[in-house]
Amino acid sequence: MALAPGFPLKQMVIGLRAAGFAVAVPVFLCATPVFAADSASARLTKEFEDSRHLDWVPVEKLTEAQKQTLPNECCKGAYVAPERTDTEANLQPEDAPVRAHSDEEISERQTRLEFRGNVSITQGNRSITTDSASYDKESKQAKLTGSIQVRDPEVMVRADVAEVNLDSGDAHFDNARFVLYETRVHGVAQHLRRFGDNVINLEQSMISSCEPGDNAWSIRGSEISLHPDEHYGTAENMRLNIKNIPVLYVPYIRFPVGEERLTGFLTPTPGYSSRNGFELSVPFYWNIAPSTDATLTAHYMSSRGYMLEPELRNLTSYFETKLSGSFINNDHGGYSSFAESQIAAGVPEEVAYPYRGHDRWFAKLEQDGGKGRDWSTTINYSDLSDKDYLRDMYSGSVESNRQAYIRQMVSADYRSEHWFSGIKVDEYRLLTTTQLPYRELPRIHVDGNYQINDWVLQLNNEYVNFVQNRYFASSFDKRETYENALANTIYGDRINTDYSLTWDKSYSWGFVKPRIGVKGLAYKLDDRSLVAGTDDSPSFVTPQASVDAGLYFERDANVFGGNYLQTLEPRAFYFYSAYQNQDSLYKLTPNNSFVNFDLGDLTFNYNQLFRTTRFAGGDRLDDANQLSLAVSTAFSSQDTGAERLRMSIGQIFYGRDRKIMIYDKDTATPSVLEENRRGTSNWAAQVSGQVSSRFHVSGDAAYDQRNNKLDSANVGLHYMDDSYRIANITYRYTLKPVLSSPSQPVPVVVQSINQLDTSIILPINSRWSIIARNNHDFTHGVELDTYAGLEYNDCCYRVRVLGRRWLRVDYTTPDFLANLTNKDFEPGIMVELELKGLGSMDRQISNLLERTVKGFKDREKNLR
Repeated sequence: MALAPGFPLKQMVIGLRAAGFAVAVPVFLCATPVFAADSASARLTKEFEDSRHLDWVPVEKLTEAQKQTLPNECCKGAYVAPERTDTEANLQPEDAPVRAHSDEEISERQTRLEFRGNVSITQGNRSITTDSASYDKESKQAKLTGSIQVRDPEVMVRADVAEVNLDSGDAHFDNARFVLYETRVHGVAQHLRRFGDNVINLEQSMISSCEPGDNAWSIRGSEISLHPDEHYGTAENMRLNIKNIPVLYVPYIRFPVGEERLTGFLTPTPGYSSRNGFELSVPFYWNIAPSTDATLTAHYMSSRGYMLEPELRNLTSYFETKLSGSFINNDHGGYSSFAESQIAAGVPEEVAYPYRGHDRWFAKLEQDGGKGRDWSTTINYSDLSDKDYLRDMYSGSVESNRQAYIRQMVSADYRSEHWFSGIKVDEYRLLTTTQLPYRELPRIHVDGNYQINDWVLQLNNEYVNFVQNRYFASSFDKRETYENALANTIYGDRINTDYSLTWDKSYSWGFVKPRIGVKGLAYKLDDRSLVAGTDDSPSFVTPQASVDAGLYFERDANVFGGNYLQTLEPRAFYFYSAYQNQDSLYKLTPNNSFVNFDLGDLTFNYNQLFRTTRFAGGDRLDDANQLSLAVSTAFSSQDTGAERLRMSIGQIFYGRDRKIMIYDKDTATPSVLEENRRGTSNWAAQVSGQVSSRFHVSGDAAYDQRNNKLDSANVGLHYMDDSYRIANITYRYTLKPVLSSPSQPVPVVVQSINQLDTSIILPINSRWSIIARNNHDFTHGVELDTYAGLEYNDCCYRVRVLGRRWLRVDYTTPDFLANLTNKDFEPGIMVELELKGLGSMDRQISNLLERTVKGFKDREKNLR
């Protein structure tokens, strides 16, 4: 007797592990029993609660390889199919013959076969065992009776009685018990029916992923129908039980089967915040086509009203596109303790709540094109109704709380063997009270690269048209102030060229890289804001030369009981750039504005020792005559060759004062003028390394040896071991940074940045873990973001509970951090429940941890 060709045992139950359910009607509690109180049902319920009969193997009997597949250390065992040693055990059923064995075989009229006693039927990796079986050759009907076991590599089904039609594929199992080996989902059904290749029906069924004897959760239904060909299933009278207590009842649901998502409602997400009140999000998913889908989420906030959040996604061989946004009609304003205190002090309500009664919205288009091709395109375009929208509507989000701008950018590039060219239009909208004066319309680059043996020729060209930012006018309350600013803002075109020839030569003992080049800078300025007699087409050309050389020394070293190869790598970098007077870029308007389209100072760190410019942006040509000396030492494992630790230190020695600055000498700060007259730079140091398989370190620091002060530091320590104990420490320090930007005509010295970010995930035992994070600002003595909580994780479910208090960053208020009150902080309690095999009810905590705890993604992927 043969098994039905292509008999999809996996499809019988794959729908039971769907990650989300589509609720078709409201949810309420119900305690209706799933099974009738007869002896067969009682036995089925007992076998569901103790699923050891479904190939359960205790952990002490698992092989080491099988133990590695366990979700975590708390698992007491696994469902493992008995090992087969016959030669056909690894063949697919369609590639193998049918082999049948029994104690007794009876043939009746050459049309009916009877197998009795220890019946065993195999077809490749699929097998059936039963007490007795009969097969009618004319009707193609097979009947199995007693202790039926059906197995393939992914699923196992047991039943008391089964009938299978080998022509149609129809099958019927009574008192069925089943398990999916990989997902650990197991269940029972009084009746399991399959109709051809299209429909699978389970009556009076229960499923769970809990281990034998653990009844933490289960899902029960009076009837479940699976439609594998159409990738969906339905269920009637579905009930979620926690410890035999019904907590959720759905009279009718529709859910996806397999990997494809299904059109319908997804799991609702409740929430609460003091600002928005009670919240409930109900997403509706629309599977439009294999390459296109959409999600429309109805989001209710008791303190604001109703918001719609649409999302449309499209994926083709050329483009990946996502269009998303949100819209709220007649915003009720939410609640703000600060606004309430303003009203109590006499401020009008419409001033304290400026958006109350307004329609508000946000829209974003993202597209990446040309993956794996010579051409590529990118669209990152966002817009919104007002600068406070993201902070108001998504106050707990790490991104929206720290996002100071939105971007509107479109670009296209093409790469050939020697040339890389592209065009981009780009504009920023700041979520502050001031706006940038410029947008790029467009920026075009054409870059050439030719390599002949050790010679490298680079030909870089760039053109940018800087025009007025569309949001610039919103920086000003009065028309007169705006017109005055506009009359003193410079617009125009800019061309940058950078041509160089390098001899890139490396040896086993070191390297030598001499380079000669020439840089060009030219403008065509809009003369409407220029004072009379100003040159509106200034241009400059400067020759440059550099030599980068280094040596390698190595020795065997024994450090901390390990054998390493230690290298000592001295390096010298000489850079010369001829001085070109660029005074024609300063004092061009009635209030002495200067050209600064995209200019800024690069942060001084170890990498700056070997750069050929000290400026970010293209509005200045360097003047330089300097020598950088540095030394590095690295330790690499003798066994694997992996670099475990690298430490570097160096300094720049200047041959002359630097005359070229962002600001002219009349507006530059004394510290900037002093810096440009120094004979040496700060000491710069860098450290990085995977010190061990568990510990990683990285850091940069700059030390002012003349004033004996630390100028800047950025240090990160990361620890994660095999038990997924995670600890992160990140320290960031900058001593009184000078802010300069196109929107900042005068350099401003601000307070030092001095922040420490620590986070831990600490397992207490195999099930319980502590989760905590603290982001502290020492300059202002405040906690920017703090949370702490617990995680419980076993083989059946996982639950996380966090208490969080975070700062609602206000980019519209000057010196915001210096004047904080308790009203600027928002507290919250967050809960996340995951039923293993079904997925999370809400990923709010997971999303937060992914963005704030380094190593959490790896832990989540491996610690299931």
